[in-house]
Amino acid sequence: MKIHAVPADRRFDQTAFSIVVTKDRALPLITTYTCPLCSERVRFSKQNFAERSACRVSHLHPVVRELFDGWAATHGKNGKPFLDWVCAGCGLPVRVYAHPWDGGQHGESVIELSVVLEAHGES
Repeated sequence: MKIHAVPADRRFDQTAFSIVVTKDRALPLITTYTCPLCSERVRFSKQNFAERSACRVSHLHPVVRELFDGWAATHGKNGKPFLDWVCAGCGLPVRVYAHPWDGGQHGESVIELSVVLEAHGES
């Protein structure tokens, strides 16, 4: 099985979430992941990343989870918030790393998606 790591903006239509309005515009509070194999689309909200990614709990097959965790350990993502799932269309295991941070003015919080891991092929 091979792990592909791609920038989040290659799979998600929105990679940053905030409740702050800038230049008379607020960032969207939803995003959609598009599977590179079957084009299945999975919709997520800012809340999915704010709450579930902070848990750092994986429900993937142990072999895939270990591969993703190994990649994280060698690429500075070990212990960082993530969200993972299996594509409903083709079964592709996916993990995305989400980076929450608190901004400066008015106590805003921002979540940025950085990298997507996908486990391709047979084990």
